[in-house]
Amino acid sequence: MSDTTTHSQAPHDPVEPSRIDKRADQANVIDGTIYVTQAIPNEGAYITIAGRGDDIKIVAFDLEDLKLITEIAQELGVTA
Repeated sequence: MSDTTTHSQAPHDPVEPSRIDKRADQANVIDGTIYVTQAIPNEGAYITIAGRGDDIKIVAFDLEDLKLITEIAQELGVTA
């Protein structure tokens, strides 16, 4: 059995519209606004995000995925 730790955030309304274009002709692009996170120690995280319209998705990120996202954030000057 795996020991898990949950870090959750309550669902929220986006504070401001996204600045990334989600054109209708890009059917594979979704909103991505984060509603809830669940960290799984030494494995990764489940992140619940907004899709298109009222659609909600749960995405699983392993540690390699999270590393890449961190690298992108650093490239963009995002610090935590």
